[in-house]
Amino acid sequence: MAKQLHGLTDTGRARSNNEDAFVAAGGRYPFGAVIDGVGGYEGGEVAAALARDTLGARVAAAARPDTVVLREALLAANAAIIAEKQRDPRLQEMACVLSCAWADEDAARVLYAHVGDTRLYLFRDGSLVKLTRDHSFVGLLEDSNRISETEAMEHPKRNEIDRALGFLPTIPDPERYIDTGSAPFLPGDLLLLCSDGLTDMVDSNAIRTVLQSGDTLEGMARTLVAAANGNGGKDNITVVLLRHSKARVQPRPDGAPRPAPRPVPIEAAPSRPLPAPPPLPRRSTLALVLPWIVGLLAAAALFYFIRPKEAPGPVGTGVNAAYPQAALQDTLDAAADTLRLTGAVFGDTLLLRDSLWIHRDSLVLIGTGRTVLQPASGRLPLQVAPTIKRLHLKGLELRDIDLRIAADGAGALYFDSVRLRGVAAGLGAPLLLPDTLVTGTLKDLMTQKRKNP
Repeated sequence: MAKQLHGLTDTGRARSNNEDAFVAAGGRYPFGAVIDGVGGYEGGEVAAALARDTLGARVAAAARPDTVVLREALLAANAAIIAEKQRDPRLQEMACVLSCAWADEDAARVLYAHVGDTRLYLFRDGSLVKLTRDHSFVGLLEDSNRISETEAMEHPKRNEIDRALGFLPTIPDPERYIDTGSAPFLPGDLLLLCSDGLTDMVDSNAIRTVLQSGDTLEGMARTLVAAANGNGGKDNITVVLLRHSKARVQPRPDGAPRPAPRPVPIEAAPSRPLPAPPPLPRRSTLALVLPWIVGLLAAAALFYFIRPKEAPGPVGTGVNAAYPQAALQDTLDAAADTLRLTGAVFGDTLLLRDSLWIHRDSLVLIGTGRTVLQPASGRLPLQVAPTIKRLHLKGLELRDIDLRIAADGAGALYFDSVRLRGVAAGLGAPLLLPDTLVTGTLKDLMTQKRKNP
């Protein structure tokens, strides 16, 4: 199992005790968790150990991965921490934050649950995507693109968290307090769970470099911990790496030459003298050149009439006619408040090879009425920042997309003649929309569908 799952924790350079803990449980449905204790020497280690043991027991008893099981496991851990605090007055300040991931390769999904500022990342094809959001003021600033990653790492309030297990005796709204969700888990994918002892010391580019090194999971874990310690090691450092059991099959590139067929030997026939060919009639120079001139003129005329006509680019940004996935994400990041997906520039169908991330305050995304956004294969998430004020989708179709937005932001997502085919919307208990033409807010749609399932 070491090839698929590995965990490592380290005290760091500045602390005398380790308040972190982790779970790395193999099997048919591998499970990993990173837990960061809060409350100093007297309590952090106790809270982290209680959460670790509770999570491990609940997951081991489950039949298969389920976000409901994960949420209930975190609620049980919260109850265990509160009970211990009531039993021992010295532990009144203890709590913990955690992130956990549960892989289901049969369903090609990973389910996760999260509270606090530990993190879960998905590494795929050289791209590192953060699946969780930090429950902290600085995390909110970073996730909404108000400050950079470097500024967040240096912010004086980066360790002040809004949520943790053990803060409240009873969590009043578990579906909002505990973030749960899922993401595609495909051959070649690698998951990284880590405490802030890593991400406060090592930026995402350095983490990405380690994950694409091709080293073993144990080697990568040791390199990440060493990098955090090399940058100061100001906190405990914990990482869990979970790799898909199958490697990605690289598709044959378009236009790649086929291997030459093996020559078939031909038996030599008895040689006989061949008759001399008849002499060719002499042709004038004009007769030889004229067919070439006619062919060139015809090709020029054909190119003139069938070439694509130039069309204005999307509002607020310039683009090229050839539009790869990375350019689409860059355009979403750099566009003005309105982005028009014109057919001449983007084409009628945009095949997505990775998830899209929308972290603008507001954006109006307008299609042509024939514009389709769909994954090149399988399913992909369209991740919307929880801080978005308004996302208006108009005249387009989403296929096999997981709309990921916090429940309190559902009213900010507005549809205008948008067709949803095979779309799952919301977090926790996704709302499945097999084929629906929508005009209105996602919040109204969720309310209507759940009243009339």
